[in-house]
Amino acid sequence: MGCQDRLALKDASANKLFRKAIDTLDDETVAPARSFAARGDAASAAMIAHVIPIRGPARDIFVRCTGVLVMTPVTLPQAPPIELVQSLFDLTPAEARVARRLTVGETAEKIAVTSGVSLNTVRTQLRAVFEKTGCHRQADVIALLSRIASPHP
Repeated sequence: MGCQDRLALKDASANKLFRKAIDTLDDETVAPARSFAARGDAASAAMIAHVIPIRGPARDIFVRCTGVLVMTPVTLPQAPPIELVQSLFDLTPAEARVARRLTVGETAEKIAVTSGVSLNTVRTQLRAVFEKTGCHRQADVIALLSRIASPHP
């Protein structure tokens, strides 16, 4: 909370959009909700801010409220454990590591550097991942692995 019980966002451009959304909450001609990116400092995750007006019968529940602010964190997809990736798609350990590292946002170049192998080696492993998973692009591999739930103990 800021001065005089006012909420302000750290990100100046997001705060400007937030103020505009607040100012138009009672305007029925404006879209029912406004969403925008709000970036924090390097230690905090980026968020999507949703300013949702309270209209009609909802005012019976939310007395003296004109809107609700919902903050949704933007995070990288959660990758399943390497062993699971390896066993599901019959990947070698190196191929499974490449597939998993893509899912957490690493590029082929970064994978090569941190693994101590050449970029061509990573690309060869990536081609094998495509073949064994039935994917054609890195984005497809990321989407596939992101949908696999990690087993819970």
